Amino acid sequence: MKNIASIFIMGATLLAAFLQPIAARAEGNQGHHQSGIFGNTGGGIIIATPDGEMSGVIPNHVRVYKEGELVTEVETVTTEEALWYFEVYLKPGTYTVTAYSGAPPEEGGIAFTFPDEVTVGKKGFVEVEFSWRPL
Repeated sequence: MKNIASIFIMGATLLAAFLQPIAARAEGNQGHHQSGIFGNTGGGIIIATPDGEMSGVIPNHVRVYKEGELVTEVETVTTEEALWYFEVYLKPGTYTVTAYSGAPPEEGGIAFTFPDEVTVGKKGFVEVEFSWRPL
C-alpha cells in the first residue's frame, strides 16, 4: 500500500512540475511579451524518500517590485536545467526583485535573498542571480 501511495505522490509531483511552467508564464506576463527577467533562485527545499531519493521540489517564490509596490509574485518551476527556474515578462524599467523559500519573510520565514535592483531594457531579458542572506 505504501508503494502505491508513493507512486501516486511522485506522479502528481511530476505532473505539477510539467504544468507549472505554463501557469508561471501566464501569471508572470504583465502585458508585455518582449522584455522581462529570468533566472534560477539556486537553492530551496527538496523532498526525499526514506532511502534518500529525490521525490519532489518545493518551489521558491520570486517577488518583483517597482517603486516599492509589488508588481507580481511567481513560483519557480523545475526544468531540465534548473530546479528553481523563473521567468517574468515586464515592461522596460527599473525593478527590485527578491526571492524566498518556505514561509514568506513577513510570516516569519528565514530563507530569503537580498533585494536586487535590475533594469529591464526594451526588447530584452535580464538574468537575475540571487544572493541568499546568511541564516
